[in-house]
Amino acid sequence: MPVPRLVPPGRSCDSRDLKAGSVVSDLNGYYDSQNIISIFDERLARSVLSCVLHHSDNREGGAGLTLSHTRSTNGGKIWSPLIPVETYPPQSHDGYQLRVGSRIYLFYGCNRGSQPAGGPQISRTDMQLDEGFWMKWSDDAGRSFSGDRVCIPIPRTEIDRCNPCAPTIGAFCCDKPQLIDGTLFFAFQKTRDGNGESYGSEVFVVRSRNFLEKHKTEKLFEIEFEVFPRGTVSGLQTPRGLLLGEEPHIMQISGAKMLLVWRTELGFLDSCVSFDYGENWVRDDPTIGTKNLSPLPTPLLYEPPPSSSTSSTACGSDVDVSLLNDTKLNAALLSDKRLNGLTPAGGGEQFMRNREEYLTSREHAAFVADNPWIMRHPRGAFTPFRLANGHYVLLYYNNGRTERVGYTCRLIYWLSVGKIVRKGELGSSATSSGNITTVTDSANAACQSDHLLRAPCESDQRYIRWSQPEIVLFWDGVCFDDSTREWSEEYAIVDGPGYADFQEDVETGELIVVESNKLTVRFHRVDTYLVESMKLQLVEQPKVDKVQQDEVNEEKKNEKETLRMRERLIRDSLVQSYESGAQLTSSSSSTLRCPVLADLRSGGGFTIRVVLDQFDPKAMLTGNANSEDAPRTMLVNGLTTASSALDEPAEDVVACDSPTIQKGYTIELGANGDLIFSLTDGFKIQFSMTLSAKSLVASPAQTAYYQLASAPTGPPLTSFCFVCDGGPKVATCVINDRLYNAAPCGWFSLPREFGEIGGADVEVVSSNVKGLQIFDRALSTSECIALFRETVVPY
Repeated sequence: MPVPRLVPPGRSCDSRDLKAGSVVSDLNGYYDSQNIISIFDERLARSVLSCVLHHSDNREGGAGLTLSHTRSTNGGKIWSPLIPVETYPPQSHDGYQLRVGSRIYLFYGCNRGSQPAGGPQISRTDMQLDEGFWMKWSDDAGRSFSGDRVCIPIPRTEIDRCNPCAPTIGAFCCDKPQLIDGTLFFAFQKTRDGNGESYGSEVFVVRSRNFLEKHKTEKLFEIEFEVFPRGTVSGLQTPRGLLLGEEPHIMQISGAKMLLVWRTELGFLDSCVSFDYGENWVRDDPTIGTKNLSPLPTPLLYEPPPSSSTSSTACGSDVDVSLLNDTKLNAALLSDKRLNGLTPAGGGEQFMRNREEYLTSREHAAFVADNPWIMRHPRGAFTPFRLANGHYVLLYYNNGRTERVGYTCRLIYWLSVGKIVRKGELGSSATSSGNITTVTDSANAACQSDHLLRAPCESDQRYIRWSQPEIVLFWDGVCFDDSTREWSEEYAIVDGPGYADFQEDVETGELIVVESNKLTVRFHRVDTYLVESMKLQLVEQPKVDKVQQDEVNEEKKNEKETLRMRERLIRDSLVQSYESGAQLTSSSSSTLRCPVLADLRSGGGFTIRVVLDQFDPKAMLTGNANSEDAPRTMLVNGLTTASSALDEPAEDVVACDSPTIQKGYTIELGANGDLIFSLTDGFKIQFSMTLSAKSLVASPAQTAYYQLASAPTGPPLTSFCFVCDGGPKVATCVINDRLYNAAPCGWFSLPREFGEIGGADVEVVSSNVKGLQIFDRALSTSECIALFRETVVPY
């Protein structure tokens, strides 16, 4: 048989699919806390990857948990067998690496895995510290770790006094240690009972100012560690709901100004700010106009909105006190440290009642549910990482669902890029003022004459502005939480990616990720185009004054890349009826021959973009508040009439006994201002995405967020990009330059069974439709934003 002259190409797959990643370890049982670093191996004369994870042969929190390490010498394709870090019986967990020069430091927890003497039996024993955290090191690029170890003592505080496992401490860490201006930092949480993620947990911060000095002199046992808040006081937590302070992470904003973020079960990430390198943490940040009205949460925002757009402190201005939740129950829980039933196993009735009351309160509605500026997140793992160029990336779930005490909807990871920017004028919005400029650390030198600040630095105007997110990883395999077994909060396994960690490839510059669904650990490379396009979202349009001109000149290269992206999009558009001033009506000229929409089972996708004039849902909502069942106005009709026969007479047809069906899509406007995008295969499978008018314009914050035509600074036209992505089976809509972000979740799950949909003949019905574009692929969020900026708000 002759040898083929050409080697067939490798099978292509969606790099976002969890199953497409390289397997690091798949011994079943339970995996967690995997993290990765890149280090130069002098023996091999090349960079290698070192991964540390913990694993047990049974279940999450089960006995025998072992911290192990593994390496890859070929860019993450093949990994060495797991080697335990500790060789004696006590179980070890939560290990995180820090590279300093040619040495790897490993920070981890370790305990005896014992049940409390004479106390109640607990379901898991992995989240305990007997003396504190520990530190080992490797001088051979992760092949082995030292036999010696240094203790990082953790002082007892108020929360430890009622711990049934006393004198051990209930604590664990998810924050990767980092060096910030020469000082070592990492955050961790304490729990009330050492039983896992129990209610009433608290956040603390570890800091070492002489770490580098002792590293250089090899006097590692002389390293001094501090824990904040100091003394025996309580740690930080969200003073609402279950009073959680879970899985915190530290991010430096500039100099002494730092951001501390942790997860909640209330649909958002809570945060505090420090102006003195972590000694004091406050919710008072003049950058975004928040007032220190304890115990008010401070949800993490994409960016601070205009001060005139909202009355919510969480959104960046003075709080409307009448909206605040009744805090009597909160006060009782905060003051009584010895309440019974604090854990899921014990019922936690007080905490659960507190949570349910808050989720239905006016405060939660104003601060969270009706606030599109919030980065929505359930009770799942999130991961920030600072890139070499100073940008941040944040991996999170982009939904604020609260079912199952927040342990839900964790199948899809989204990525956002953050840029450290300065507010042009205190109290004004980044989006409305257009005065965002990057600054150097020297700009705040006057506030940093003392290495550790004792008071908030009022002139530090910097914060992290986050891009609109993109899907970066998804899981469509077996879902245990949806199985017939009884779900348990104490054994809540992640259905999808979780506890990820980042690195930048030192050779290619690619962003690499290691994660697990707690059954298998996998390694991935993030599409560089995806990351770079999100950076371009943060490049402001050059409507600038002289002060900003220097920044604009520096970003000319980025602007050229933005234009190239837009040119590519215009070429990719298979159907484009977008001409300035064109009137597309219901005449014959408005009927377009279009591509048949992709079969979503293939993993493909499509994008339908419509540009509307005079879109004012606020007026319609006011006049038709109770008209949800009123007739809809057809804007775009993409239905195709086809035979109902599928080799034999169809049993399921739209009209009984009809020989035909209609398949395809429609875009309609409801009498109450809702915009409805619908898909159907003509038989049983139908899908509808409703952009609720109430979620768009019910509050000034919403109108300002989406920049609708009715907003003071909104464009005259409104762009809607309906994106159907057959990989993760997700439908999204980008409204102008914002991803739809209604509560609890702004994106929609597509039916997995969707097959051939049609859509070859499209009729533009309404004269309010000023533009229509159809793409035979799912555009990214960044690409949809680029289209808006090119055709609605051009340079």
